Formats: sequence, C-alpha cells, structure tokens
Amino acid sequence: MPTAPGMLGRSRFSRLRQEQLRRWHELGVRGNPFGSLPEEDEPEVLEHLEPFAALVAPLAAAAEFSAVVMQAPRGWGKSTLLQVWARELRQRGESFQRHVLRPGDRLPRPLRAPWLLLDEAQRLVPSDRRRLRRWLRQRGHRLVATTHEELRPWLPGKVVCWSLPGPGPRELQRWFAQRVARFGGDPARVFLTPAAACWLVRRWAGNIHEIQNRLYHLFETATAEELMPLDALLWQGAAAGEQPGCFVSSGGESTME
Repeated sequence: MPTAPGMLGRSRFSRLRQEQLRRWHELGVRGNPFGSLPEEDEPEVLEHLEPFAALVAPLAAAAEFSAVVMQAPRGWGKSTLLQVWARELRQRGESFQRHVLRPGDRLPRPLRAPWLLLDEAQRLVPSDRRRLRRWLRQRGHRLVATTHEELRPWLPGKVVCWSLPGPGPRELQRWFAQRVARFGGDPARVFLTPAAACWLVRRWAGNIHEIQNRLYHLFETATAEELMPLDALLWQGAAAGEQPGCFVSSGGESTME
C-alpha cells in the first residue's frame, strides 16, 4: 500500500528533527542558541552597549530632558536599548506608549501617556514631526527614540543624543559564548574564534540581527560532521583571499583578542 504524501512528509520531518536534536546533543546544547528569546527575558544588551544601558536609570529618574535620541545603523542594538528604557519605566511605575514605525505608519492617535518610546523615528512624516514637536512642548512629555538619521535639529527643548557604537569581534565572541551557555552548552567547547568573529562583523557590517540569522540557520541545517568544525558553511560566499578559521571546536581553548 503506497504511503500517503502527508504521512511521508511527516515521517521525513520527524527524521530531520531527530537528526537536529542529535546534533545539538553532541554540541551539549538544549536547542538552537540563536533563536528568539522569550519576551519575558531581560533585554539582551551586548557588551558594547552596557555603558549606555547603565545611564538609563539615572536619566529616567532625573527626567531633565525633552528627548533622548539613540542613533546608529540598522542592527546595532537601538531597539534593545529601547527595551531597557521600557523595563526601567515599568519598574518606576511610569505610564508610557511604545510604538514601532513601520514603512508608511503614522504616529498613534492620541498620544495618551507622558512618555513615548518610538522605534524607527526616521520614518516620521513631516506632519507627524510637527505634531510630535507640539506634544513635546507640553509640560511633562518626554520622547525616547531610535533612528538611523539625525533628529536633533527639529526637536524642542533639551535633547540627549547617543551615537551608538557597533559590535566588534570581541563583543561578538562574548555574545556567542553567553548564548551557548544560556542553552546549556560549554563555551569552552563551542566557541567563536577571533578570525570567524572578524569575518562576521565585516560581512554584515556589525548588524547583529543578520549575524544571528546566519548562525541560527547554520545550527538548524548543518550536519553533525559540518558542525565540528563549521568552517565550510560559515565561510561560504567569502570573498577571494579570506582564509577560514575554526568556528566550532570540540576541544582546545577559546581565545578573545
């Protein structure tokens, strides 16, 4: 009797899933370390942003500004810092609205809370910029915004501007180790070498989201043999002359330079 297509698909999926679990078991991790974390987890602040995260609590307490603007290229951690602001305001019992401006989006109407956390503020249309400027001139209203572009010239009052740095190879290595440890793995056994970290930072211009997507895909699809080490897959598509380095190790020591 022929196997139904649906049954065949489920059987193949089951085999792939078992192989996937076996690979992760060999690496000592409970699952893919580079998937999304639960929303209730603490914001995942990379080392290069820790000095800025430390400023959130005193700034929120003093509230001696009309706006805080966090500017950086895409994927450098602006939205993560916005999560830190949300957590701090929540702990302080402050009322706030949080809004992500998608392409074509407008500001929410009305703005009810005294604090507005606005992601992708460079997408504000001119009429919404004027409306936001009027709102900020009202007593007790404050804006915390992320942007890829300069906003300060049209914002009223005292504006605190943070020009955020991008992650370097060292920060990427530490983040990789933290993710592996979070999923039960041994960072001394499964680690990112300096050569691989440098290549990832160069290849995706420090965009941690793109780097995470790449690592997630590798852990999802590579065979056990490819994962130890993972050189060929990590360096796939590298420019001519770039030399691969060990990515995942089953022994030895990791170094962070």
